[in-house]
Amino acid sequence: MTTQPGEDRHLDADQADELARIAHDIAAHWPDPDDHHIREAALTTARRLLAGDTAVVAELAAELAAVREADRRVKGALRQAALMTIVPGARGAGSELAFAGQVGVNRLTVRGWLGKPNTAKPSRNAST
Repeated sequence: MTTQPGEDRHLDADQADELARIAHDIAAHWPDPDDHHIREAALTTARRLLAGDTAVVAELAAELAAVREADRRVKGALRQAALMTIVPGARGAGSELAFAGQVGVNRLTVRGWLGKPNTAKPSRNAST
């Protein structure tokens, strides 16, 4: 792991105690073992902020903006792929459902890309 700005600064005893409390909260919020990368990012951010490195907020904002742009670009490409590969009326391979499963989105998202109406059935518990 590379050293981030602020990580080379030592925390005083009070800051170290605060970081331990924050680490406990982070672990409770993301307990799943598969979320270790989220816990690590959150803890690194907490440590940097406790060390006085407020630049981390701007860095994270810039990273989020880049991720959002990448998301838009990928969704545009997937929409085009859906338009060109889904066979109208197909069941199984070539269907909306198969495409949705392949790319990791729900079928209603695919239908939206295809310009089709949302045909989700209302929940029995939905109020009118």
